Amino acid sequence: MKLGWGQRSVACALWATLCLVIAAAPAAAVDGVIEINQTVAVAGGVTGDFVSDAPGFPVVIRVAGSYRLTSNLEVSSLDAPAIVIDTNDVEIDLNGFSVRGPNVCTPGGCPQGIGQGIARLTSQSSGNRVTLRNGSIVGMGSNGIVLEDDARIEDMAVSQCGGNGITVGERGLLIQNRVGMNGFQGLFLGDETLYVRNVLSGRGANRSVTGGVSGGGNVCNDGLCSVRGERLYYLSEGADSGALDSGSCQAGYHVASFSELANPANLVYVPVLGRTLADSGQGPPVEFGWVRTGGEAATAGDAGTANCDAYDSNMGNHLGTIMRLNPAWTTGAVQISPWDSVTEFCNQLHAVWCVQN
Repeated sequence: MKLGWGQRSVACALWATLCLVIAAAPAAAVDGVIEINQTVAVAGGVTGDFVSDAPGFPVVIRVAGSYRLTSNLEVSSLDAPAIVIDTNDVEIDLNGFSVRGPNVCTPGGCPQGIGQGIARLTSQSSGNRVTLRNGSIVGMGSNGIVLEDDARIEDMAVSQCGGNGITVGERGLLIQNRVGMNGFQGLFLGDETLYVRNVLSGRGANRSVTGGVSGGGNVCNDGLCSVRGERLYYLSEGADSGALDSGSCQAGYHVASFSELANPANLVYVPVLGRTLADSGQGPPVEFGWVRTGGEAATAGDAGTANCDAYDSNMGNHLGTIMRLNPAWTTGAVQISPWDSVTEFCNQLHAVWCVQN
């Protein structure tokens, strides 16, 4: 049956409308997971909303739910972000694909830009309870991954990014990731964020990991993570009075109590953060440092009691406790206590014993 001119016009109008509806619809798989690929990124409207997600990079996710990459995402500029998360409760399965930028790091440094791989929107309280898995992020101008609290990141490879490899807030979980050469930190983690079975690289003065809690099985080339999950400790490079008011311990560490250091066999010393002497090797130096006593605030008394008013005083007539590994560590065939402690006036400068949170 042939259509008349008017009928053909109506049919064409209906077809055009249908095409627009199809174009505006999110690319959802049969299991309800929304697909992200290079075509979707260029076209925009990852969830059907072209206002929230304009054509081109970044892909902006403003709807909670599950997403899956179905191709690599190729970003051509150091300043272009790839995926921005402007909501909470998002899961992204990279499905073996990569988010790739143009950056290339060398031992001499990494070019810098502002483009991040997968990151929460910095101006909003977003990026909480996000899960990323099974893919890689390579060559971004800035950070590879930036998420907020309660994030889970597993089986990701992140390298050649101008900023941190992975940045996560509190109560996160990182499992079996590979973080290679990046411009700054490999992992930059908040309190109570656990990392387990990760392989990390620190480059030059930039560290493999800052903060977080090592759950064991981690391997890094700068000694800042522990294979068996032991807590890390060090004697600070800088010196402080008994007031301990100069930020003596670095992020992820606190001033140690004697009870935390009593058995060094359960700890791992970190030479890259702490002091060393000519024959200390990978272990701690035989040198005095301030230590918390575990008792009530006291400005006088014996070693183990005096603590500079709970290390809040630098008065010259107040006393605190400093300790070192005992240089006379054997007496005949009988091993004695590994620690030697004395009192010290609170206005004197000493290193500080720091232990991992």
